Amino acid sequence: MLKRPDTVQHALPALGLTLELHDRPDAIESEWRQLEGDGTASLYQSFAWLDVWCRAAAALAGERPVIALLREPCGAPALILPLALTTWHSTAVLSWLGQSNAAYNMGLYRHDIRSALTPAMLRALLVEIGRRVPEAAAVHLLAQPLSWDGIENAMAQVAAVPSASVAYELELGRDFDAWLRQVMPKSGRRNLLRLERRLAEQGAVAMRLAQGLDEHRRVLDVFLSQKAVQLEAAGLDNVFATPAVAAFLDAAFADPELGALLQPAMLEVGQDVVATSIGARHGRRFYMLMISMTAAAARRHGPGRILMLRHIEALCSMAIDWLDFGPGGGRHKSDWHSSSLAMSETLLALTPRGIPATMLRRAHSRANTAVRRSPGLIALARWLQGKNPFGRRNRTASPD
Repeated sequence: MLKRPDTVQHALPALGLTLELHDRPDAIESEWRQLEGDGTASLYQSFAWLDVWCRAAAALAGERPVIALLREPCGAPALILPLALTTWHSTAVLSWLGQSNAAYNMGLYRHDIRSALTPAMLRALLVEIGRRVPEAAAVHLLAQPLSWDGIENAMAQVAAVPSASVAYELELGRDFDAWLRQVMPKSGRRNLLRLERRLAEQGAVAMRLAQGLDEHRRVLDVFLSQKAVQLEAAGLDNVFATPAVAAFLDAAFADPELGALLQPAMLEVGQDVVATSIGARHGRRFYMLMISMTAAAARRHGPGRILMLRHIEALCSMAIDWLDFGPGGGRHKSDWHSSSLAMSETLLALTPRGIPATMLRRAHSRANTAVRRSPGLIALARWLQGKNPFGRRNRTASPD
């Protein structure tokens, strides 16, 4: 444990909670799983996900875990904020743990505590955590959904700046054919079937869910190979080749608990794997984490879109209520009339040292939001990226 427990009277006076700071998820595994069982957080805050991240990748990503646990007077866990001390533009900041590689970031809350929290309480709590971690000059919490499972996310209102990122989710049905007729117009269905027939002209088309560690690893290897070619062609840095992400993926597939949540899939045309997807089930939701496509001729027939179609068909038979596409666009997402999830960022300076970095990040976030909301600015940004005299775009691809 990083610091001795102390009652946060000024932060949460009505609740009388005691704050502890820990540097490992496994130090509070029982409490973590208890709160996770309440279902108030996403896959990215699950014990399985963040325990693997801490063991395999946090240090490589430059993160020092700072996990805040608040207990009731009786000792029962009330909430966990999985944070980390990291650096942004030479400034030490508190972020969410594994923030850069998660589609959503939030805390884990007991249901009754979650409804009682206010943005003012959480802001005071962040200030108190910063006081106990004197290196921290600011709090930069990104990709926070404004609501989750229909409940308002109070942390997303603390020192909030709208996020440029928008995520997408799709409610599934049990009868795939009837559900598909409801969510996709006839023209869209016919277009996908036409693409599938074009693929079938090159060989038998089959979607397969990988079974067992060997097949899981095979899909991962194909994904990494295809994605490297895709990113190179787009002039983007390959985030999957960075030490932290590579170590996390390797450990995630090997971990008995997290590996069991993963569901890799592939679309085969004859003997060739023309598209892959890697997702994970957590609660009532399936998270589509990553997708790749071949660079071969079959690419022009939308293999990623066909893989998505057939993977969703399989998910409808698995009693899964929601498909989570995560943030970002793509034809494999735009085929579906999904609901959007707006997000925000908490950008809060804790000390004078944190003011410049926080002002810079606020300006950066607002500029990104303005660009993404303007087709003209998007086109200009893409043109400028294509004119980059250094040959590669100065940005890194997201795992999503």
